Amino acid sequence: MHGRANVFAIHSWDDADALRRMEGLLRVADPSLAHYSVLPERALQGTSEEVERNITHRIAVATAVVVMNTPGLHQRETATFEMETAVRMGKRIIVV
Repeated sequence: MHGRANVFAIHSWDDADALRRMEGLLRVADPSLAHYSVLPERALQGTSEEVERNITHRIAVATAVVVMNTPGLHQRETATFEMETAVRMGKRIIVV
């Protein structure tokens, strides 16, 4: 892969610690890796439309989308939006 890699992770906020651990491991493997994931402490502000635009932008600049699969994740409205957006954009999707 040429250039800097960027990752967006789809995850349940109920399991945000798992995403923090994964980000830590990825940073050790590649310190230049940029993370565009949204953790509870970095919650996006604004209207639903503004949040969706921000998520769409984050996915657009990501070179890969990681899905941290947990029970019921596919039933969460935001996660579904993120997954559909990643698929529509043809992003590389990795399920963990």
